[in-house]
Amino acid sequence: MKVIDEVLAQIEEHRHARSSEVLAHALVSACTKTDGPSLLSVSAALDDRNFRLFCRLARITHERDYSNTAQANAVRALDRLFSTEDVR
Repeated sequence: MKVIDEVLAQIEEHRHARSSEVLAHALVSACTKTDGPSLLSVSAALDDRNFRLFCRLARITHERDYSNTAQANAVRALDRLFSTEDVR
């Protein structure tokens, strides 16, 4: 899915930024039934570009290329980037 690819690229590019942690948490939430990031974290950490990605993740089932397989792959990609326990 394009939105997942964009989010993962942003996280990889800025892996140690607070915004990447928030986006990773949002991606896990968009792909599983875990709790998402706090709105306070979203407000404090995300710039306009990352906020738009966050909004797309919040409506992931409305993406044209929506795919459960892509969601599962995204969670595995996050596991490779860093422990998802840090973002859940």
